[in-house]
Amino acid sequence: MTDVRITDADLTLRPWDTACALRSPVECAAYLALAMQRDDGDGAATLAALETVLRVKAMTERASAAGLHRSTLYRALQPGAKPSYSTVLRIVRALGLDLSAAPRAIETEQHAA
Repeated sequence: MTDVRITDADLTLRPWDTACALRSPVECAAYLALAMQRDDGDGAATLAALETVLRVKAMTERASAAGLHRSTLYRALQPGAKPSYSTVLRIVRALGLDLSAAPRAIETEQHAA
């Protein structure tokens, strides 16, 4: 058997894009729910997840369904943006999703003791 040597020149690496891995509405909803759970309170993780799910679902089509212009949608989801709750809700609903609330695991464990 011959040794095969691979050099850096032989490799082509591309940045990971989560949108390529999300294939169903259930996966999109689970991804968004996890981002919301892990968001540190400034909304950045949630908005980034919404932008990722929108890329899965065709941004222009979803902007129209949300009653927003495509450029407005991009501005609302760019890093550092602070969209209104009504804008976020319109985007979520245009994705065919709902927002929901559930007790946090930490709080549930504390109350059970």
